[in-house]
Amino acid sequence: MANSIFGLEFYLTNDDAFRAFGGALSAQLGAMLTRVVTSSDIDWLTVTRPANAAYAANFEVYRFDDAAQATHPLFFKFEYGHDYNSVRLRLTIAKACDAAGVLSGVILPATVIIQNG
Repeated sequence: MANSIFGLEFYLTNDDAFRAFGGALSAQLGAMLTRVVTSSDIDWLTVTRPANAAYAANFEVYRFDDAAQATHPLFFKFEYGHDYNSVRLRLTIAKACDAAGVLSGVILPATVIIQNG
């Protein structure tokens, strides 16, 4: 399995900082997992930082790309947001994902995995 060590700026004072953080994290996730294209995909070139402390900027869904995915699928939904200029990242893990990014067969309900604030 691939691994990566990298650094990110966690102080998100504006749209550019939010895009830089999310785009870099997305690239790292994409190097290790397979992106699931949904109708609600976040666009790191145009997304704006949510107006309030929230997970409102949208999300990305990833999955493994191995033989087990066919019989024991896992989908990872990362929801990007901020909390008073700091990073917030929420993760949900499930067994299925539809074309809109709606998960079913949830294994791990939406859980904050990064909150720097």
